[in-house]
Amino acid sequence: MALNLRQIEVFRAVMLTGTISGAAKLLYVSAPAISRLLAHTEITVGLTLFERIRGRLHATPEARRLFSEIESAYLGIQRVNTVARELLENRQGSLRIASHATIGGSLVPRVLGRFHQKYENVGINFECVRQSELKERLLNQQADLGITLFPMEHPNLDAIRLCDVPIVCVVSANHPLAECAEVDAQRLGQHPIVDYEQGTPFGLVLDELFARSGYPSTICMQAGTPHEACTLIRAGVNGIGIVDQYSAEEFSLGSHSLTAIPIAKAPLLQARIIYRRYEPMSRLSKSFIDLMHKFAEAS
Repeated sequence: MALNLRQIEVFRAVMLTGTISGAAKLLYVSAPAISRLLAHTEITVGLTLFERIRGRLHATPEARRLFSEIESAYLGIQRVNTVARELLENRQGSLRIASHATIGGSLVPRVLGRFHQKYENVGINFECVRQSELKERLLNQQADLGITLFPMEHPNLDAIRLCDVPIVCVVSANHPLAECAEVDAQRLGQHPIVDYEQGTPFGLVLDELFARSGYPSTICMQAGTPHEACTLIRAGVNGIGIVDQYSAEEFSLGSHSLTAIPIAKAPLLQARIIYRRYEPMSRLSKSFIDLMHKFAEAS
């Protein structure tokens, strides 16, 4: 037979207080009622849960194991009650954002900073992941919204367009191209570049950029993301980084800033917010999307 909620409540109270009288006071019932229900609980589970030694109750190993599982369940119930209360009072909620690392190192943190100022009691979870992992986070309901610069096709997902994002090259201040107002793919190919792994989103961007002029013959280093490419160049790697404008902006300030140069006829990326097509959005998700639009329009 299965334990009912009242039996679980009484068992837990006895475990917490260590006595029948203590459990009775905790639950506001009589001690005999606790004693009867505890005896019935032992019959129900077919186990001896307590041994009576010199007038005191001592939990058996089986009882301690059962109590461990009950406490886990109670913690879950407490979390549910806490969330319900905070939602009712409009004091809290949660927002889970998963972002492709490209835009996740630049625009998204700025938006989240402003969002947190407005909703300081909201729990925010933010992580940067690969494009394939971003799709999994959304489909597995591990994220409420996904932010990316690349298309994401799936029948259960949809996208909200934010803005177009140019591709630029970044160089150190003493690089031969640093004084150029604009460069093309052919001229870029004459210098060492920081490459990306083939088949990755930015690897495909470079393939498209150099499709006509031929891929650069000199690869000085390989990076995983535009943010990493900028970091390498600022650290002294003698090469060119081909990155999105948002990533370039993050490294355009300070004494060791990089120079961002427009690339003629470079492909445009498109910032998107990805969401689950067939599920209603929370009010927090909608507020975050509105804020993303404002930041994108101001960029």
